[in-house]
Amino acid sequence: MSSPINCLIIDDEPLARSLIRTFLAQKGGYRILAECINPVQAYEWLLHHDVHVIFLDIQMPVISGIEFLQSLKHPPKIIFTTAHASFAAEAFTLNAVDYIVKPVTEMRFEQALDKLKTSLGQTDQLIQPANKGSSELNYIFFKTDGKLVKVDFDEILYLEALKDYSKIFLRNGNTVLVGEHLKAVEAMLPATRFVRAHRSFLVSLQAITGVFGNTIEIGKVQLPVGGNYREHLFQQLRIK
Repeated sequence: MSSPINCLIIDDEPLARSLIRTFLAQKGGYRILAECINPVQAYEWLLHHDVHVIFLDIQMPVISGIEFLQSLKHPPKIIFTTAHASFAAEAFTLNAVDYIVKPVTEMRFEQALDKLKTSLGQTDQLIQPANKGSSELNYIFFKTDGKLVKVDFDEILYLEALKDYSKIFLRNGNTVLVGEHLKAVEAMLPATRFVRAHRSFLVSLQAITGVFGNTIEIGKVQLPVGGNYREHLFQQLRIK
């Protein structure tokens, strides 16, 4: 690739991030878009930037690097940098480019970069996630009120766009206000389970209890179906 390789570094250890930053600076041709202390911070960067590779730790608070990779629909290249060798087999089943066990040496890091360049030389397209089967996550963490809140996919009925926020309506009657646009939240959720019904509403397919005209029912709640979303929604519901 003639243009710089765009990188994200995700690691909760400042020294680990600094070491990777130093190695990349010495090599040249790499552009660090952001350094994140946890995977949740990285979602926004992946949504709005062309990321070629993530240098990803595994053992981090709230959500692990493995879980983060499994949650991505279309992950970029991944190089794991971790103190734990025991996750290597699982990492490679998820199409990781390489798996470096800390402490990271310059020689070992260069080997990983060589593998990365070979991988990027084969295709500049983002790779598809591996078939995860039963290992696929059934939850996600959202940042709200200065903390991370775990939300099970099964508990979500629908989401509503509120300017710069998204409001999540849950089965138990509670709501969660997330400081992200609905488009950003949609990118974090599995497309097999959630679909746009309207520019202002993202709905859980399994929560829909009725359809009539340009309206869907989720229990006692009625939501509009936008003309631009009707065909895809009905395809997902297998309605002709």
